Amino acid sequence: MKVYASFDFKSSLNDAGLAQFAVNVWTRMTDAPRFAGIKTQTDNNLKPALDRFAAVVQEAADGSRVKIAEKKMRRAELVEVLETLAGHVSIIAGSDPSILLEAGFSVRGKSGRVAGADIGQVQGLQVTAGARSGEAVLTFDPVPRALVYAAEWSADNGQSWHNGTYSSARRTLLQGVPARSDVAFRVTAIGAAQRKGAPSAMVSQFIL
Repeated sequence: MKVYASFDFKSSLNDAGLAQFAVNVWTRMTDAPRFAGIKTQTDNNLKPALDRFAAVVQEAADGSRVKIAEKKMRRAELVEVLETLAGHVSIIAGSDPSILLEAGFSVRGKSGRVAGADIGQVQGLQVTAGARSGEAVLTFDPVPRALVYAAEWSADNGQSWHNGTYSSARRTLLQGVPARSDVAFRVTAIGAAQRKGAPSAMVSQFIL
């Protein structure tokens, strides 16, 4: 079944949220080989529309009626560009929702129901000590719709957690972990629009 980009950004986001959504789409698609065929859309349409909207949002903060009217116009322009771009990405995606998510859009099927919103829990986490002191190597199973994985460590058996690294790979090297002690680890999958799954089960490992 063909998948389509959800247009929930049209009305559900305030001005700051829409600007951030557009920045996320721009960042994900810029120079990505998968979207090279529509690079002109992002370079010549999305980025200029985003810049114009972001600028007038700041200018309209003083309550000027003229600037508020211009902001509405620039918002409509940006939404139109995003809709057009989403259509192109939907064609590229075909029946693969991960491509739409990769571009920063949420996904719906023919029924219009938003799909792919839920991100699963990371399973199969394994931890081994690294080759050097204070290093740990984490491996785990892939999670559908995940775009990046956040690895964390805890020196107090899960009472508090410290950011380790963010990576799209399913093998992660953590450095700077407390050495010569038992350390707990967990990994969380993150999808489009920063949707997060539940953290993996905690795994403890003695670190050299």
